[in-house]
Amino acid sequence: MSWTNIGLAVAQGYAEAGADVAIWFNGNLEAHTRAEEISAQYGIRCVAYKCNVKNYDDIKATVGSVQRDFGKIDIFVANAGVDPELVTDGSPALWEDIITVNYTSVVSCAAVIGPVFRSQGHGKFIATASAAGHNAVRGCYSSLYNSLKAGVRTFCSSLAYEWADFAHVNSVSRGCGFSTLTLETTAKQSSSFTAGYFGDGMGATDKELNHAYSQTVLGRFGGYHELKAAYLFLASDASSFVTGSDIVLKLTGGSVVDGGYSI
Repeated sequence: MSWTNIGLAVAQGYAEAGADVAIWFNGNLEAHTRAEEISAQYGIRCVAYKCNVKNYDDIKATVGSVQRDFGKIDIFVANAGVDPELVTDGSPALWEDIITVNYTSVVSCAAVIGPVFRSQGHGKFIATASAAGHNAVRGCYSSLYNSLKAGVRTFCSSLAYEWADFAHVNSVSRGCGFSTLTLETTAKQSSSFTAGYFGDGMGATDKELNHAYSQTVLGRFGGYHELKAAYLFLASDASSFVTGSDIVLKLTGGSVVDGGYSI
């Protein structure tokens, strides 16, 4: 799994539960340090692997390395993502990059890990989708990003039928919260309303933040460590009858729609 934000929280959650963990990174060498910290803190084996998920051959080679090092792969979390862009502000090259990371990489990871799960006779494949893939949300209104995340959700629900004999396939649609991704997104988008919605301190005023928080039941946005229970559930035997499902977690404290800012 990729290691930043959600990936790091999920890795820590699995380690807390006693699982050995392989985390993937592309350019951020801090992943090695985080892997060492997780190993030391939880007494499990955690190793960081460099992998460009835009490259199918790289995915295949990295899965092979993990298999050799760990002996098996029981759970695979496809979690890579890049921040959204507005279609009118992008270019064909940029659109292709966003499509490749947010959608094609999930398909590629599934194509590589599927035969592994089939040979083992078991496996759990979990992909990170987005609440924005269910309905348009002000503050995360990239039509390309949202449609790709909807595609991830539909891909997983369909793949569950293909893999019904040997693996479980599910997705987690998370809502907005504090992360590097939302920080970058907010920095790029000039709307103070958007800045207030994401609430990252990069352009949002206290008034805007407080207004955004007031739209949530708990009066705050969630942290990504508060997502890990969903990934733990889907990875555990407790979800033995759950496949082809999508768990929607709004990081806005129980709001039916993210902060009330949805169409």
